[in-house]
Amino acid sequence: MGKDNLENSVMAGILGVQSQNRRFGEIIGEQNKDLTQILLFLLLQLKLSEGMKITEISDFFGMTAGGATAMSDKLEEQGLVTRERSKEDRRIVKVVLTDKGHERVRNIFSRFEEKDLSILDEALKKSSEAMGKFINHMNQKM
Repeated sequence: MGKDNLENSVMAGILGVQSQNRRFGEIIGEQNKDLTQILLFLLLQLKLSEGMKITEISDFFGMTAGGATAMSDKLEEQGLVTRERSKEDRRIVKVVLTDKGHERVRNIFSRFEEKDLSILDEALKKSSEAMGKFINHMNQKM
């Protein structure tokens, strides 16, 4: 294939995945016009993680703690999240989904049939596995 062609193919692949990710965000955003894509993705991440500290949100999304706080504030204003103090250490505060937030996440995926979600799940697993192998390979070389 040649290194130049391979580099171009990799660039196109990365940009294609990013474009498709943005398009998926637009699809789920069609029924959630009151939330930006990044707020929708934060809801999904909070569902998977069962809550996050502001520093974890800022690290995950690559933003400042102030940006993560502003995102959390917007979701809290809509009743989708709340802040909970840790029972073990009262200094630790996590942003967690409310019942309304959990319902919103369920509604995001309710429009998709199980077979369609299965297709997407399989594709995402393969993509993630391939990227993981590449990153591991590169880490071993360093």
